[in-house]
Amino acid sequence: MKPLRAKCLAYLGSERRSTGFRHFYDVDGRRQEFFTSVNGLALPEHSLKIAAAHAGLANLIDLISITLPEKVMIDAIQLNREALAFWKETARNVAAERIAEDDLPASVLDARWTSGGALHGRMDAVPQKKRGQLLAMSGGKESLAALKQLEGGKAPTLFFLHYPDSGWHHGRRLLEYFSRTHECVKVRCDITSTRSLVQKYRCGSYGIFVIGQIVFSALLFMDRFSRISIGNEFSANFGNGTHDGVPVNHQYDKSFAFARRLNAYLAAHVTDDFTHDSPFWDWYEYRIARDFFLDARHLRHWTSCNNSTASHYFCGACAKCAFVFLLGAAHGDAALIRRLMDVNMLYNLPLIRSLADIEAPKPLECVGTKEEVWVALEDIWQKCIWRSSPGLLHYAAQIRPVIESRLPAMKRELLRNQSLKPFGD
Repeated sequence: MKPLRAKCLAYLGSERRSTGFRHFYDVDGRRQEFFTSVNGLALPEHSLKIAAAHAGLANLIDLISITLPEKVMIDAIQLNREALAFWKETARNVAAERIAEDDLPASVLDARWTSGGALHGRMDAVPQKKRGQLLAMSGGKESLAALKQLEGGKAPTLFFLHYPDSGWHHGRRLLEYFSRTHECVKVRCDITSTRSLVQKYRCGSYGIFVIGQIVFSALLFMDRFSRISIGNEFSANFGNGTHDGVPVNHQYDKSFAFARRLNAYLAAHVTDDFTHDSPFWDWYEYRIARDFFLDARHLRHWTSCNNSTASHYFCGACAKCAFVFLLGAAHGDAALIRRLMDVNMLYNLPLIRSLADIEAPKPLECVGTKEEVWVALEDIWQKCIWRSSPGLLHYAAQIRPVIESRLPAMKRELLRNQSLKPFGD
């Protein structure tokens, strides 16, 4: 079936409201509006307009993945050629997941981009240089482990990005929990209300541009904070393969490649006073999980499933659930992990095989490398638990004999600090 593409997608501008900003778009002549809700803003007017425009541009990346437009017009802010190239490249890399999911040709990623509008320039410099640090808090193992890492010094302010979907039940609970001990700020982003566009343009699945939306929303607080930390890990650099010659990485916006481009873009086109970083640039997820699951302080507030509901923190039916179950059972109290997740994922053989089989492609979920899966399975095997489960029986019969001699070296590699980093410390 020929893919249905928008002829023209335009970002028209952002308008200040009493509780945030409304962003306006046009898709083939039909107006679309999304709201960024935020309180306590104190930046000068020009800086707020620049920050709001970039929050609107972050939303635009999602809309491009859904509509795959032939032309993209940015009428909200004037971007020079280099700045426009950043957004065009970002859109291609994020939308690559959509074309892989829906089996579309790479040609649908091609679009003509233009930029104009009266708004231009950079955010104003902030007189106060000694400002605080934000930590993006999702309740996933990375953000909770990052909090543990950063609490050795001055406690960071926690940043919550609220998407109005079922997952926010856990976000609300987490915000209430941490508000007792930490300063917290929240931004609500309504970009998830895209059902009509998804249906019209026959979009089977698309990835939300989460890291971009976190960083550009955090710019709204630049008067108080000079950077935001996000639990981006070394494992995110390993993609899912290629589709029609295009590299696909479900976690592209958590990768080194994007981190370099994003901070370079901020410095060159937005502000010298704000950046983003991670305490885990050189850690695999396996090592992060070891730290997290050995410290049970926040374990009952942990959520690592994109399909969670108010009553179930984990769906128990996705590759991400399977991956975090293996890491949790490998490093922590396996019986407790089983109770918290309300399922033993080792009995879901198709999901275990999607992660562990040597020739299986990496699922389009937030999961780690094959080596991380194999070493976690070996850790569970060595605990002498659940050996009759379909997942461990398959591992013991089909995978372990092939990789057993390499497992010690794999584990050492997963636990060491990696030498590659996206930029200096």
